[in-house]
Amino acid sequence: MEKNLSLFQSVCKHVDIITTIIEYLNNIGMQLMFDNKYEEYKKDDVILLVIFTVSEIYKGLDNTMDVFLENAILRHSVLETRYKYLRNEVISYTNEIILLADADLYAVINYFRIELPLHLNKIWIQEPIKEKFLWLMEEYFGMSNLRSDINTFRTKNELFTAGIPNKMKIVSIWTEDIVFAKNLATSLNRDVLFINTYMDFHCGVVLLPYTKIFDKTLHKWCKSNLDDCIKKSNMQKNNNIVYNLFYDGMWQQPVESTYWVHNDSQWANATSEDVNRCINSAEKGFKIWSTKPITFRVQVLSKFASILRCNGKSVLADIIATDIKFSYIYQNSLSCSQSGGLEVTKIRNPKGVIILKAKDETVLFRQLTQILTIGNSVIVICDTNSCSLAPYCNMLSASAMPSGVINLLSNEDLNKLELALCGTNYESYAEQFFSENNMEKIYINLTIPKQIILPLK
Repeated sequence: MEKNLSLFQSVCKHVDIITTIIEYLNNIGMQLMFDNKYEEYKKDDVILLVIFTVSEIYKGLDNTMDVFLENAILRHSVLETRYKYLRNEVISYTNEIILLADADLYAVINYFRIELPLHLNKIWIQEPIKEKFLWLMEEYFGMSNLRSDINTFRTKNELFTAGIPNKMKIVSIWTEDIVFAKNLATSLNRDVLFINTYMDFHCGVVLLPYTKIFDKTLHKWCKSNLDDCIKKSNMQKNNNIVYNLFYDGMWQQPVESTYWVHNDSQWANATSEDVNRCINSAEKGFKIWSTKPITFRVQVLSKFASILRCNGKSVLADIIATDIKFSYIYQNSLSCSQSGGLEVTKIRNPKGVIILKAKDETVLFRQLTQILTIGNSVIVICDTNSCSLAPYCNMLSASAMPSGVINLLSNEDLNKLELALCGTNYESYAEQFFSENNMEKIYINLTIPKQIILPLK
């Protein structure tokens, strides 16, 4: 690229774009050689993320840069297939701008003159500056049809919209109050947040975390072939103990009233419809639980520990009391780096819905506590050979645990249920989250990175 600088510049909308890409690649290369900043990513994923980020810097109206990078780096490599698979996901990220009342609109316009964002999903404008912004956009760019893309807001709370799972969410915040902007960026459910700039990748300190966002913690929809292995045995009306399913904050009988009998107990045999309802419950629970502050989550889990202790389960209560502390340690460990005019603050967001299975009750409760304190929701799966959360679901509800955060499914053929929810056997699935004796690694695996980028003046 450096040897053919003028050729590359000739296909760019702005001459500085290619020099920015070269600077970015040089700096990323240096960091990969001498720093462990990206150690949470697989090496192959780092290469793909660099390519996707460079493509975003280019932002051409054609695919010139994409074709060049594919031929120069990926052609005939083991990464080519994964790149083509992820490329379709990358295209569909959400893109927003927030203009607060004290925003320097002329600075916004000046940036737009260099790089007009053509793929914005939404523009949030605080009410007092709406008409001035619309006038400026029409005056400088002849854009008079923006009203349909604009959301007017009065208070900060109106900005807290739910994000779309497994989709990159990028937002640019414009305001003169930097402290307020940082606090707003920290609290918003977004993945990459720019303050008084937009898509600024100078110095190679920003890597768009596509692969972390796209990692799916569960299959979105369970197909009916799960039902092929279920024997249609309805619940028997006798005095046997019955273990039902648990989701939406309450006990649920299987939709098809399917059960199996073990040691005079009847266990719910979840069908595909039960699984899909449980997934919906867990996703709704995640939206609620993930927005709660860590203090609230710890309060709920501490109450659960107290109820366990009152019911003679002191060992389990001690596990919860110990493990809720680890989230405090890492939750407040912000990574902030400064390089060549950019300050990048990295924090972690909860990952989503996590599937959990364990044969040992202490392991079940330790991993359950780690999942919940971070802000994830959980679906516990079990059969007669693994631990069931059934004896504790009512205790969790009594602890003021929001509906949908805790979910329980059982199936006589647990291998089929694992495949339906995890896409693989549970042991392989669990390896991506739980690393024995490495709490920091567990925290990273159960979260996704969030970056806040601020230009230094």
